[in-house]
Amino acid sequence: MENIFKIYFAPQSYGITQIGSIAGLRDWQWIFILEGLPITVLGIIIYIFLGNIPQTVQWLNNCEKELLTNILREDVAKGNDALNSDSWISWRQVKYALTDRRIYLHMLIGIGNVTPILCFSLVLPLLLSGAHVSAHLTHFMAAPIYVIAGISCLLGTYSSSLYNEHGFHIGFCLFVSLIGFITLIFVGDQSKIAIYISSSIAFCGIFTAFPIVLSWSTKNIDGHTKRTMAICCFVAMSNIGGTIKFIVYPEVDKPTYRRGHSICAGVIAVALLNTFILRRSLMKENQRRQFLSIDEYDREEAVEEPCDKHPDFRYVL
Repeated sequence: MENIFKIYFAPQSYGITQIGSIAGLRDWQWIFILEGLPITVLGIIIYIFLGNIPQTVQWLNNCEKELLTNILREDVAKGNDALNSDSWISWRQVKYALTDRRIYLHMLIGIGNVTPILCFSLVLPLLLSGAHVSAHLTHFMAAPIYVIAGISCLLGTYSSSLYNEHGFHIGFCLFVSLIGFITLIFVGDQSKIAIYISSSIAFCGIFTAFPIVLSWSTKNIDGHTKRTMAICCFVAMSNIGGTIKFIVYPEVDKPTYRRGHSICAGVIAVALLNTFILRRSLMKENQRRQFLSIDEYDREEAVEEPCDKHPDFRYVL
């Protein structure tokens, strides 16, 4: 969704800078209006037509309602006794989420993925402005980069869903992005075409990896409260990169921004390493559960609210 927004926002920013002051409004005021109006209208439409549960909507037939209801029921963790309680939250699962080391690995991967997105998106117009074009045109020139990254994102997520595989897909995307940033480090400001191509490669990798990373974390975390808690931690920690983007790419480093590119390449490399560590950890745990003895199986199954620790649960690699 962020990628689609970037595709829309880049030419929009260019258009706003050209219309000047209309109706006594400044550029930044037009940006707020044009971005806020579609969201407001969409929110009203969703509130009217989107039901809370499948049985209440009119645009599904009975078979589709039954299918979605069964999916929601199966989404509940095996042995999740929290559903038999009147409580809206399971504090036991909150504890599970805060003590699960694999969730922290997901967070590290998320930080290594989102930080370059937030930081490099900020500096991209500045890199393009060095190509002897006006500041207004830089916003328009950024749009094709996001279009290419958007297509890459669709292809990558489709492949991951088709083969039900995440670890290698994420690793490949991060590796592609790493190549893009390393190229930017060595190119500097020598070739504007090389900067444009390298930026496209970097964006294709990090934008494609993010939805797969998020999907991987939600599929491998069971229990409603635990999954909700984990997603909150994942999103919050992943966006830490937004607080340091002005430090990563300070203005004094222009026009090459080699230090910022090096930092982005470094965090991507750490995320790449953690991706393979997490995948191997999940694979070994699946193998361990496959060969549990009867006593070991009964002992692990007897745990209250086991969530994804249930011996029948298998992690998606």
